Amino acid sequence: MLRSGLLLLVSVGLAAAADCKAEDFQLTITPCVDNKLSELYCKTIDCNEVAGNPKSKFDLPCGCPAGQGLQGNTCQACTKGTFSPGGLHYDSADFLVWNKTMATQAFSQKTPIDGVTITCSGTPCNPWVFEDVDGGQLISGDNAFNRNIKSTMTLTHAFNGNGGLKMKYDVNAYCSSYSSTYCNGLTVYIDNQMVLPDKSSGKTVQGNTNGFATFDSDTDSALAKSLLQSKGTHEIKFEFSRTSAARLGGERVAIRAITLEGATDTTGLSSEECSKCPPGSFTKDSSATECTECGFFTKSSDDRTSCDPCEEGTISGIGASTCTTLDVCTEEDYYTIESDTSACKKNPDDNNAYWHSSQSFWAESTVNGQSRLLCNKNGEGAVSLPAAMDFSSPCKCPPGHELSVTGDKPTCTKCPDGKYNNGSMATCQAVDPGFVAVRSKSFTTFNLGSIKKQPDPSKAECSGDDELCTSCVGDCLPGDDGWQARGHYASSGRAIGTADTTLVIPSVKVQGVATLKYKCAVDRRLKRTPKPTYASRDDCYMEFEVTNSSGDIVTTFNCSRSIYSTTDEPTYTYTRYIPGESTELTVSVRFHQTETAQSEFEGFLWELIIENTTDGGGLEERPCRAGYKSNAAGNACEACPAGTSSTNPPSDQCVMCTGNNVSYVPGTPCVPCGAGTVAAADHASCDINGCIFASDTKRIYDLSGLGQKGGEMVTFANTYQTFAFNPCYTEHSDTTCVDALNKSVPTMACYSSKYNSRWYDIGSILGFEENSVGNSTLTLTSTTRRCGTGTYGANIHLICDPSAGRGAPVADTPLYTSCRYNFVWVSSFACPECGTQDYEVTKGECKGGRQRVTFTPIGNCTGSKEPIIQPCGSSETTKGPNSEKGKSKSKSSGMKSTAVIGIVLGFLALSAILALVVVQHRKLSSRYSQLASVARGTGDADPLYQNTDDDDEMPVSAGARIAMRDDDDDMLSEA
Repeated sequence: MLRSGLLLLVSVGLAAAADCKAEDFQLTITPCVDNKLSELYCKTIDCNEVAGNPKSKFDLPCGCPAGQGLQGNTCQACTKGTFSPGGLHYDSADFLVWNKTMATQAFSQKTPIDGVTITCSGTPCNPWVFEDVDGGQLISGDNAFNRNIKSTMTLTHAFNGNGGLKMKYDVNAYCSSYSSTYCNGLTVYIDNQMVLPDKSSGKTVQGNTNGFATFDSDTDSALAKSLLQSKGTHEIKFEFSRTSAARLGGERVAIRAITLEGATDTTGLSSEECSKCPPGSFTKDSSATECTECGFFTKSSDDRTSCDPCEEGTISGIGASTCTTLDVCTEEDYYTIESDTSACKKNPDDNNAYWHSSQSFWAESTVNGQSRLLCNKNGEGAVSLPAAMDFSSPCKCPPGHELSVTGDKPTCTKCPDGKYNNGSMATCQAVDPGFVAVRSKSFTTFNLGSIKKQPDPSKAECSGDDELCTSCVGDCLPGDDGWQARGHYASSGRAIGTADTTLVIPSVKVQGVATLKYKCAVDRRLKRTPKPTYASRDDCYMEFEVTNSSGDIVTTFNCSRSIYSTTDEPTYTYTRYIPGESTELTVSVRFHQTETAQSEFEGFLWELIIENTTDGGGLEERPCRAGYKSNAAGNACEACPAGTSSTNPPSDQCVMCTGNNVSYVPGTPCVPCGAGTVAAADHASCDINGCIFASDTKRIYDLSGLGQKGGEMVTFANTYQTFAFNPCYTEHSDTTCVDALNKSVPTMACYSSKYNSRWYDIGSILGFEENSVGNSTLTLTSTTRRCGTGTYGANIHLICDPSAGRGAPVADTPLYTSCRYNFVWVSSFACPECGTQDYEVTKGECKGGRQRVTFTPIGNCTGSKEPIIQPCGSSETTKGPNSEKGKSKSKSSGMKSTAVIGIVLGFLALSAILALVVVQHRKLSSRYSQLASVARGTGDADPLYQNTDDDDEMPVSAGARIAMRDDDDDMLSEA
């Protein structure tokens, strides 16, 4: 009974114990002593150990060197197809584990799982996950339609003091071509310090990589190398940030491999087993520390010991583990080119007229130094290559030439002066009067043999007339790469890789200012789909460079237009004026691409014309604009002299301007003078009377102080433009108001834009109108800067302020209306001269029959009047000043009146003096008689004789009058 009970308890106990699982064991690592340690696995629950359960290991090496992995209890060399960097290596297999366990737990629980932490900020935001593409990769989450998010993955590990970071990554994210502020992409931090992109780039995110790129801290970031070679725990953070609005497709980061050299995992081991090479790479050697990527048109073998070639009709890029099927060939993938004119043959079906022959070619691409067709010409729906034609089109010459036949050989001859051919006519046509055929060099047809390949790929040099040369540096097809003739256009050639192809038009003789016209485009498509994505302009672009005979760069500019198809020829022709006056120019067109994506980029040039050459032919009949006439040769427009203009343009004659119209500058039409001014006799300028104007209210305005002859201009600047003013004077000392040749423009006002350093005239003609007293308008009008049917100009609202001095203009509201800029200028020179009514009269005390009168200005005017002395009670003071500065006749009349008044006053003064002398003489005679009678005792003396002179008020006794003073006599002596 007791025995039966014990057996029952044992059987129950045995039945309760389950089989052990891997998670039922806890690993303990013993300290490393003499480069040895042990891994101890202890059960955490009561369970039955079964096969496959982890087993404790003893006397393990603390770490295996690079190229070796742990096999049993010892470090052994890695076999072919595997590698060991001497640290931790994460590949697609590890990413798969992360997705199922670590990534999900780390994101949901916000806790590190085996050194990995995944977070995602923003709503909504999708975190890093595993994606089973091309062998497997970790992506930053599908956030194509999310914005303002940050998807972050952080690895935290200990390093042994000799660490490093290597990874293979791809960024597909939008970045504005105009502002780095609006960029999405990847940022890598080590210990919160940015290592990708490099700080020196000025960027905060790594944008499009156009395919998988590699990062190696040893070579790509001195900061990352320094941080990871410091022993201790380091935090490596991969952050995909997205700020811009949602866009279709893309917007993520993909990582295929991460290697942390010198790192130890969370168990304390510095290396375990050797890792299999990542998909798309291989190693054929044992003891490998890294793997090599497979090249174009190959894929990695299953055992990663080699790269196998792709099957026919498929393609792969660098580092691919699979090959993808090529798209079928379309019209984009071939081109047709005609024979040169000299190879034209007689067509018996067209009365033996000369015809071109034609031939079509596949547009092959340069891939890894080999020429490959990147489309499937045998696939369903693929186009066929057109057959060659003996007679494709009538023989013709490029524009500016006409066809001639010498013997049996057709040749092209340049049109002579005064004739032109736009390329559609059999012969050159003469221009009409007033029209010209400007000499030009034209490149609009690119037939076989028209582009010369250069033996020296470092530089393309040409010497022949109408010759084009090309060269290529980088991933080029040896001996036969660079720009290619494609009939009606030239192509930079298709290539996958990094390359610079240059097309050169050398030593073009020019006269005066040359003009460049061009039609171009760039194919930057990453994939040829109905809604394609594009590579960054930094990675794929075309630029023009123009140099002079000394080799100095005159100007550079880009061709930024992108196309949707190689058959998408633009309709717009760009025009670029070449600054400066050169005698010889060389034009270079460089197409640059930097990428590792499976994409074929291409540059296109349909047309390149250089105008104002010395030996080219005329391409078109062009009218001379107003102010110009055609020259006798009919190949150039000549400027009419100042004071004249062309008659009923276009014309071949110049006549003098009439009426109140003038032509300030040679080559400008006749325009009316401004208000208040009149045309000079030669009609080459307007007489502004020294900038002194008389208004309809008889007010005189002297505006000459607003400007300075030969002095500095006053300026006004806003965010986009700068304006300069020097009213009344066209001569100025500033570097403002200069033309393209840096020569001073004779004008009273001009402006320039922040986008263009060139200055433009807006004020050669001046006019003045008074609105009210002290409130007037100064108009400035250009004679050269066309705007619609008129010209640009400025309206300056002048406001009088006697204390403002010269002042300066400020913008009015609105600043611009109908070809004119509006300003307000407060100045003392905007005030009229004070008139009679503008003075307050103050009379002084009347003394001796006269008084002092002063004048004080009142109101909005400037000027002064000297005080005067006048007889008491005179009404003349009410007349005040009468300055007629603006009218010479008034000035003359005023001077005559002053002279007459002076003569009359002088005559009156002289008469008064004579009369006073007579009166005083009589007084003296009478007094003398009285004194004599007293002395003789015969007369009665008046004891209080009252002097009647106004200047003597005190009575004087007769006995005391020995001497007396009078204002009108010097001294009366004793009688």
